[in-house]
Amino acid sequence: MNSGDEDSIIYAFNADNCIDAYRGFYGTRRSHDADKGEADSLWNNRSFVDDVLKGLVGDGAISDAILIGLDRHDEDTFETGLGLLSSCRQWVESNGVASLPYFMFQTMSEPLCQDMSNPDDVHELRRLYSSLAMLTLYSVSDKDLASRLALPLLSGDMEAYSRVLASIPSTESKDSGQGGE
Repeated sequence: MNSGDEDSIIYAFNADNCIDAYRGFYGTRRSHDADKGEADSLWNNRSFVDDVLKGLVGDGAISDAILIGLDRHDEDTFETGLGLLSSCRQWVESNGVASLPYFMFQTMSEPLCQDMSNPDDVHELRRLYSSLAMLTLYSVSDKDLASRLALPLLSGDMEAYSRVLASIPSTESKDSGQGGE
């Protein structure tokens, strides 16, 4: 097993536990999930779960949807956020954690790129790039690779990020969706 596979397994474990923990905080945990851990588990600590969430999806729209939905008890926003986290988990399972920023950029950037003359949109796009870099540094255990992936994200250069991603042997990045086999 290579580090890319291990990173994906860890990501899936953390995402599943975050989803379950947030359902518990919201009061919608399924009854068969309630007995997974002890009462003093870290997964019952909201601050810990919030930190893990931001490592999984960054500090942006997905984490905002979950946290705002939870705090305001807004079920639609909350479920949208959990659904997006679940989609990220599925992407990682199929394509590897190193390519997650590619998926998230494709998913989250379109509304932000509508009007680049709007300072709020520019700010949110920069926030997205920063979040993508943060989750890369958090989720990719090979720190040299994580740095090579994160640097282009910090500068908002998806083409350079894609080139680094394409240079990763397929056993680490799996198929990033950026070309054929």
